Amino acid sequence: MANLLDPLDDDQHHLLRVIVEGWQEAGEQWPVWQYVMLRLSIDGTNAEDVFNSLPTWLYGYRPVFGTSGTLSLPSPEQQIGLTVHGMVVVDHPATNLLASAVVTVLATAEQWQRAVIPDPRCTVEIRHPLADLLASDLHATRPPTVEQLADLLGREPSTWNGLTSGGEGWHWDLSRVRLSPYRGVATVTEYLERLEVLVGIPEQLPIEVVVGPLSLVEELDHFALAWRLLTKDRILRIPRASLIGQLTQSVASQAEFKERCTALADIISNFHLPTGGLPKHQSGTLHRLEDQLNEHLGADSDDAREAAALLRRITRVRNGQQHSTAADGSDRDWVALGLARFGADWAGAWARIQVVAIQALRTIREATMRKVDGEDSLG
Repeated sequence: MANLLDPLDDDQHHLLRVIVEGWQEAGEQWPVWQYVMLRLSIDGTNAEDVFNSLPTWLYGYRPVFGTSGTLSLPSPEQQIGLTVHGMVVVDHPATNLLASAVVTVLATAEQWQRAVIPDPRCTVEIRHPLADLLASDLHATRPPTVEQLADLLGREPSTWNGLTSGGEGWHWDLSRVRLSPYRGVATVTEYLERLEVLVGIPEQLPIEVVVGPLSLVEELDHFALAWRLLTKDRILRIPRASLIGQLTQSVASQAEFKERCTALADIISNFHLPTGGLPKHQSGTLHRLEDQLNEHLGADSDDAREAAALLRRITRVRNGQQHSTAADGSDRDWVALGLARFGADWAGAWARIQVVAIQALRTIREATMRKVDGEDSLG
């Protein structure tokens, strides 16, 4: 996965530059997506492919903003703009001032936050008008407006909490945001280096798995057999035979990727497991699986329950594709599973999903078989 300071390719850089040029033409307003698409089409570039190829980090942070969900493309009338990362990468005078203003305001806000004297009896209000913070940038030749600053701060994971707008204008509640990691930051490059700690994705370890057409189906079969040996119950209840067929098919498009993820998520959500004494809000299939692992494996269930959590991430990726209300929440799962680095490579993304699912099922299977083998030796 790319780091925040890694360069983008030529097409990605061109897309960001077109956005900046649109910003200038529109009188310092972010352009609509149609403008970007038409500008890139003049050069024979597919804007949608380039957009999908942009890197995505934790919290859905990208060089651009304008959509909900990693897989979502902007609608033609939707405005699309740059985050501080995008501004640093494109390195254009029109947006360099904006990025520098964010860093200056961030440094001032951190100093004000640190200067507060704590009171053990109550919380101390650290709420300031954004205009006051903006006025602290005395060296800015052309500072952004308060509205522009609020928009930028609201796009950065480091600063997006605590911002409010009302009759008194924009305010920032500094008690709602953690700014100490950015202490002493003086340049946009230093800011991105610190931000990397928050949004960066650890390098994926190499996975020694060869994914064939039947690899995932075979692992599901082995997992189900191990579970039956442990619990005497059948865990696999496949609602439609076509779901198994879907898992064996290749992927060449986003639509096919969604179909495969849906088939896998449907199989997982139909695991046959007792509800036990779980409360209603925790009665979902994977909550029940974790509960059963804890019951049967006890202290040896940690790795297996972590594997179940990976299966949950896979189902949330599917949910994010099908429901716009779940898209924002699934972004973190999308990048945590290592999918973001594939961009529009849907075959690669599906292979990655299969690898993660196979490893998770295998981890649970091996833990259950250790328990079974232990009981057999005692018997």
